[in-house]
Amino acid sequence: DKSNLPVLLREGPSYGCSIVHSTFTGICAIIFFVQCIPMDAAVKYSVIPFGMMEVNCIFMGYLIYDFFHVVSQYPKLGGMDLLAHHVVFRI
Repeated sequence: DKSNLPVLLREGPSYGCSIVHSTFTGICAIIFFVQCIPMDAAVKYSVIPFGMMEVNCIFMGYLIYDFFHVVSQYPKLGGMDLLAHHVVFRI
């Protein structure tokens, strides 16, 4: 349907960026979780798997970027529920 083309061109890159970041950080989280399964409880809470801090920085940086993008496009990309979603993740 050609009537949705302007919306896709305007909002598509934002959704594409979200998909890439969420897929990357989600896969890394699964890898880190699997790495921690065989560890003893004392080690599990005192050792940070290699790369975890970097992935956390990528996630938080993207979350901040996306929050301001949603605010600048409010309410086109989402309502208060989406803003609350980003704020809660930052807490």
